[in-house]
Formats: sequence, structure tokens, C-alpha cells
Amino acid sequence: MAIVENLKALCKQHSISIPKLEDELGFGRGSIYNWDTNNPGIDKVLKVARRFGVSIEFLLQGYERRESFTSESLLKIAKENGSSIGRVLTVLDEAKLIILGEPIVGSEVTK
Repeated sequence: MAIVENLKALCKQHSISIPKLEDELGFGRGSIYNWDTNNPGIDKVLKVARRFGVSIEFLLQGYERRESFTSESLLKIAKENGSSIGRVLTVLDEAKLIILGEPIVGSEVTK
């Protein structure tokens, strides 16, 4: 289980040590380091995931499963939600700006 390595990386990103995290969450000293050999309780994993704002899947695997969309599936979602294509493009453009810091190429959506 790579959970300890994933937690080390998260702790580094958030400038917190594992012992400090254990203390903050009320875990016993050194308990997280044992998670590679002793499976932690789901309640503890959930507590850590919530602390860092990630999924349990991210803690266990180091990545989030990403849903991929086709143009057909996006159109279906837009129709089901009563959204216009313009609104869908706006949402996609906002997402791309957040993720990549750049607008969709050829998009007429402006900030």
C-alpha cells in the first residue's frame, strides 16, 4: 500500500510533518507510518482525506480517477440540465483557466 508515500507528499505540499498531522488529528504517535503494514481504519483514512481535501482514492493510489467526456456525452448533460452550448463552453473555459491558466483555444468566451 502506497498510502504512507502519498501522505508524505501531501504533508510536504502542505508544510506539515506526519507527527504534527497525527497530533492534529488525534492519532497515536507513529501510527501513520504503520499504515503500510497495518491497514488503517476507514475512519482514520477519511479524516486524513478531509484534512487535505482529497479523496480516499487519492490517498490510496496517488491520483484521482478522471471522467472523460465525449462531445455526445457533454451535449447530453447540457440537454438534461437545460444548459445552452454557450453555457457549457463558459464552464469548460472557466475550468481550463483554473487548471491550466489559459482559455480554450478558439473560444469566444472572454473574462
